[in-house]
Amino acid sequence: MKKLSNKFVYIVDDTRFNKKHIESETLKQEKECFSGIIIHEANMPALEHCMNQLSQLLEGAYRTKEFHFSDMFNKKENFSNLSDEEFLDIVETMVDLVDELSCDIVVQSINDFTYTDHPQLASKLKEKYLQPMQTHQDDKSNCLILSVLRAKRFIEQELNGKLDYVICDQGVRKPNNVLAMPSNNPNEPPINIHFKSSTNYPPLQLADFVAWSLSRQKQIFQQPSSAFSKQDVDLLKAFSRMNDAYTTNTRIFLQIDPDISQKVPYDNIINFDRKMKGLDDI
Repeated sequence: MKKLSNKFVYIVDDTRFNKKHIESETLKQEKECFSGIIIHEANMPALEHCMNQLSQLLEGAYRTKEFHFSDMFNKKENFSNLSDEEFLDIVETMVDLVDELSCDIVVQSINDFTYTDHPQLASKLKEKYLQPMQTHQDDKSNCLILSVLRAKRFIEQELNGKLDYVICDQGVRKPNNVLAMPSNNPNEPPINIHFKSSTNYPPLQLADFVAWSLSRQKQIFQQPSSAFSKQDVDLLKAFSRMNDAYTTNTRIFLQIDPDISQKVPYDNIINFDRKMKGLDDI
């Protein structure tokens, strides 16, 4: 029997949300956020096959090859006739893929206080990574590098494996560009970051879904649970099935009762984590 390799792929996309009604100080200060999936290279053909098929089905039904989850949720553009039930079915399908392909989820944010907490962070990222990569430094490029480093560390420490390469949605670079990111270990080759269009490379749309689900939860939890709509509750139930996939060292599970006026103490949770790390409150 052929022995499986210990190589993994990291597929990542950035995510944003409307800050108009945001109350959390943490979220108000969020500058960039990348979210992605870690998948064993042996599962890549299955991911590509599934997402290509789903993309074709989507095109047949809605005349677009791309799962624009924000448009789906808001019933915009091609999805004006999409029902809540159909949308939930699509969400459940994506959640099933995350589970069936044994994906792990990585989240990396940069907030205003990130640079205050770590005054040398920007200069070190520029010197060690961005300058050798000949890449302009901004919050997005900083966050991407930190995201890749977080994924690499998790793969090595928790999965006893190796990060083979990264696939990233276009933004930092145009599609079909490749950046060679220096490894922390001088004895290791650089990590290639391949930039692709999610329209032309459907597997990226699973990372986009994970990123959107995170953004949607941030929006939902700005309101008391008694104000949750049925769709909010259905989505939270679906998203909760991905809880164990998140690579965070500390997972906080909340029992939400939609019949009681309850708000998620987002900043309290963040401040508790900061206190454990010896940092000041937000």
